[in-house]
Amino acid sequence: MNDTKTPSGRIDRRLILAALAAIGLTVVGVLAVSGINLGSSTPTSSAAATLPPVVKVDQVVADGRAVPTRTAELAVDAPATIESVRVELGQTVIAGAMLVTMDGEAIDAELAGATAGVEGATARAAQADAAVTQALEGVKVAEANQAQAQAALETARDRNIGEDEAVAARDAARAQVRVAKAALVGTQEAARAAAADVRRAEAAVTSLEIRRAGLTLSAPFAGTVASLAAAVGQRVNPGQVVVRIADTSAWEFVTTDLDESAIARIAVGDAASVTLDGVPGVEIPATVARIGTFGESRQGGIVYEVVVTPDGAVPDGTRWNMTATIAIETAE
Repeated sequence: MNDTKTPSGRIDRRLILAALAAIGLTVVGVLAVSGINLGSSTPTSSAAATLPPVVKVDQVVADGRAVPTRTAELAVDAPATIESVRVELGQTVIAGAMLVTMDGEAIDAELAGATAGVEGATARAAQADAAVTQALEGVKVAEANQAQAQAALETARDRNIGEDEAVAARDAARAQVRVAKAALVGTQEAARAAAADVRRAEAAVTSLEIRRAGLTLSAPFAGTVASLAAAVGQRVNPGQVVVRIADTSAWEFVTTDLDESAIARIAVGDAASVTLDGVPGVEIPATVARIGTFGESRQGGIVYEVVVTPDGAVPDGTRWNMTATIAIETAE
């Protein structure tokens, strides 16, 4: 193909300008068809103009553990020996079911003695009350005698006969009243002391009955026997956990290592996900339910407890205190 040239052999500039103008018109046409306004830097497409802002999502990841929402650790209040074990590990029990009983022979002997003490104190209190009644009668008799002696004195004075003897009798009657009233005060104090003895004896019985009841460990609610550290003949100490009960119908996941910087980035209601080491490959959708307000010192730092609850059912095989990884979504 031969180029069009001027007589001097150069390409005609007019032809070049014409070609460029044609190319420009073609580009403008394409842009117009595409809906792009050449007079503005903003696209004319309504869809592009209403796109939502992009939110960057980050995560706070923490270690945690799986915990049933309802649990109980059962222990005895006094040293005891296990007498019977009525359940097995993993057994489902109803509320009030008897789980473990302790040997109560020693406390039964104490209880019998305390009960006899109540009976004796009650009898003494009844005798003291009877003495008060008798003393009241004695005061009434003494006051009546005093009234008679006073009347006899007034008669003697009216007749001017035997006045000295009447005065002596009146004074003696007054002395008897004082003695009777003093006796009454003494019996009333004795009655109050006897009543206090009864109350103390009854309190001792109540305390022993509570201790006796504590020798039987019963389920506080329906659940599953999660741990059982009991054997017949085993000696247990006060506060030693013998049985743990868990209601596994509902679960929550509790963090153990969220520090101060992490806690500031999350809020109640944040979305979360949980994975359990014991149930690999299953991600549990969850939500932040509670955030602790008190920090505990642990491993040289301050950590806060955060509780997340699953949005649905947890996988089969979930166990109390299973290790969990908890990822909480945070928006920056």
